[in-house]
Amino acid sequence: MATPKPPSTPLGTKTAASGTDLRPALAGALGGSLSTLVLHPLDLLKTRQAVHGNGDSREMRNVYSRVGSAATHIWKNEGGFRGLYKGVGVNVGLAGASWGITFMR
Repeated sequence: MATPKPPSTPLGTKTAASGTDLRPALAGALGGSLSTLVLHPLDLLKTRQAVHGNGDSREMRNVYSRVGSAATHIWKNEGGFRGLYKGVGVNVGLAGASWGITFMR
């Protein structure tokens, strides 16, 4: 008599054969990627203020002294959304991988 084949299951559901549930890892990767995508402009502004906010150049101190002036400067001089999202691809990939591993069971 042949052994019955287990029913096929969607990705991420736990089976006796695999013993791995990937849903938490996938949810963590998606959540980490989305949060990085949404918050990247604020992180960019924070970094610019830390680097240029108390520098030697009076002009750079004035440009990056407040969040609004820094955002306006980046928007006008670096291409709008493109300037605010400069370098976002690497951050999204790393955050997704990091949070996916964190939530892996």
